[in-house]
Amino acid sequence: MEIDGKDLNKVWNGFLILLVIVLGVQYINTDENQRYEGLLFNFKEEKYSGIVVKKFIDYNNHTNLTIVLNNNRTATLYESFYKKIDVGDSLSKKKGDPIVWLYKKNGKILFYDYAEKVERIKRLKSR
Repeated sequence: MEIDGKDLNKVWNGFLILLVIVLGVQYINTDENQRYEGLLFNFKEEKYSGIVVKKFIDYNNHTNLTIVLNNNRTATLYESFYKKIDVGDSLSKKKGDPIVWLYKKNGKILFYDYAEKVERIKRLKSR
């Protein structure tokens, strides 16, 4: 079997196109994963504790679901956890920990693991 210069050029061009696609997909995935890891790092650096005095959607800040505590500290949380919080409940978040603790007025204790949420998002994005 002989391959002339024209056929070799087609094979080479096809290989280059495939390589660019694979590298592009890898770059996009790596970039997104780094962004999520950065969000997790920032969340873990937060520290707050107090009684919830207000809940609202902050339209001036990307429509974040926001909680205001009695010490004027604010927290932004995901919708699934935000819905479980009522005014009068207490929240606690230690620096370096990805978990927010919710102490309900009725005595129930719930938690939200931000690290678990980030891993779930990364898994879904990688599919």
